[in-house]
Amino acid sequence: MIQKIILQVLQENTFTASLTEGEQMECIDGEFLFDISKEIEEELLKDLKSSSLFLIKYLCENYNPHVTAIITPSSIEVLESKESMPKIYDFILD
Repeated sequence: MIQKIILQVLQENTFTASLTEGEQMECIDGEFLFDISKEIEEELLKDLKSSSLFLIKYLCENYNPHVTAIITPSSIEVLESKESMPKIYDFILD
């Protein structure tokens, strides 16, 4: 289910679905408006995790720990990081 939602949002930039009686999820211009129960939200996250496990396993078995996969509706890109310096916030205005 989550795959269909993500694909529709990426393709059309809008999405509305009735998940159960009286519960809806909307996406307008890339912003999600949730009116769903905690149980439905947990189910969506569980579905997303189970959908990604195959790719995670594949990356672990066929690549090194320094790769990242970026997936779009029309492509997949595997990138390898040579160096990383995360969390440099010196110039962020907040």
